[in-house]
Amino acid sequence: MRSWKSDAEALARLNLLDGPRELTGVREYLDARVTEAQPTGYIRFIGVADVDKRSVSEAIEASDEVDIRYSDSIEKALVQLQWRDKDPDAHMAQNPHRKEIEPNLRGEIAAFYHSHNKRLLKRVSLIAEHNSAGLCRLLEILRELNASLSQRENSVATFAALAALRLVLILKDGYDWDEEGVRHWFESLQVETTVGPSLLPLVPKVSHTGSATFGSRFWCAARVGSENIYEYAMFPYERVLPLFLGGVRGDREAFFQWVLPQIFDSNRLSLRREANKISPEDWEPFLLHGSHLEWWSRHRDCPWGTINER
Repeated sequence: MRSWKSDAEALARLNLLDGPRELTGVREYLDARVTEAQPTGYIRFIGVADVDKRSVSEAIEASDEVDIRYSDSIEKALVQLQWRDKDPDAHMAQNPHRKEIEPNLRGEIAAFYHSHNKRLLKRVSLIAEHNSAGLCRLLEILRELNASLSQRENSVATFAALAALRLVLILKDGYDWDEEGVRHWFESLQVETTVGPSLLPLVPKVSHTGSATFGSRFWCAARVGSENIYEYAMFPYERVLPLFLGGVRGDREAFFQWVLPQIFDSNRLSLRREANKISPEDWEPFLLHGSHLEWWSRHRDCPWGTINER
């Protein structure tokens, strides 16, 4: 009972942290995938967030609509949430501690877990829809910007990995029953849960998820654009550092691989090179953010000390 009580209180705190907002008008993501016409191409994953490069190339060349087919572990979690929403009694019956719960409390506790699972399902449904629409929009913008084949591949691969991590961020609040109480999903993945511009822990912290997904252990966020008009994007530290120190403007490779996949749906992204807009030829990282510290001048010493990627 003590184990169950602590688990229920932890889930309740998660609900309170996000506030009592209710997402309405969201179609059930998995039902829609079954009933709607299926795209001919999919972005696929090798692991949770590492992308199959061949499917990225096929998606870029596809003439019809494309979508994202997530890793087996993410798809399994989505199916579990949908099943629990449709049959909450069967899910509660799997709780190995249900017989320890006082009979007059069972209905209240079952309703709590049902509400928690329903809320997760709505949130991941909304994010999955946003990811699918975003992929189509990103491919459209890449064509409009005349990106090269390698630039398009890098941009789409980064977007797809971030799309998976956005789902993982929510799904980490999911769980399975075990003898100790509940076991939370994706516990091995280190994703940043605080409000900020990055999905990964920032320097001087080491990101094992960033290393496994993108091959970079250290990450920072950067203001990109200009001092008046800017957005935030996260970068591998070793990639953005020389751009920041050198005051480099208009690095197209970094723009397509790291900036565009994160700000493509921003109103400040320009396709016409208007004044005070962010474009491939007119952007720079002019302020770097780490964990609780920022680096605003290239003439100032690094606030995070010596960072060795090796």
